[in-house]
Amino acid sequence: MSDKNTFKKFHHLSHRDDGFTLTELIVVLAILGVLAAIAVPTFTNILSSANRTADNSNKNIVESAVETYRAVNGNLPAVSGSGNAAFNELVTKLHNEGYIKNEIIVTEQKGKQFLYDPSTGKVSISE
Repeated sequence: MSDKNTFKKFHHLSHRDDGFTLTELIVVLAILGVLAAIAVPTFTNILSSANRTADNSNKNIVESAVETYRAVNGNLPAVSGSGNAAFNELVTKLHNEGYIKNEIIVTEQKGKQFLYDPSTGKVSISE
């Protein structure tokens, strides 16, 4: 009978169920690594697409405001120069005259700028 009790005590000490093994932890970390490797590029693509969409929406808003200005005043808004400086001047002018809500509009995409061609009234985004 004492041999049975000794075996139970030894078995209890050698086989504990109160933690995770190193192998189990490594497997869980590997699974999390795979999931992160899948999720991060997807999230980055979604964020980039959202920034492009926001820029195109802002471009369309400014172009609509230019068309409204032309319809009301019979001509395009007068700005000096062209490109991004002209765009910033255009946005300030349209804001001051009540055609758009924001006084400053910047691109959400890094390295890109809004450009304005005062001869055609077209707004574009630099490449």
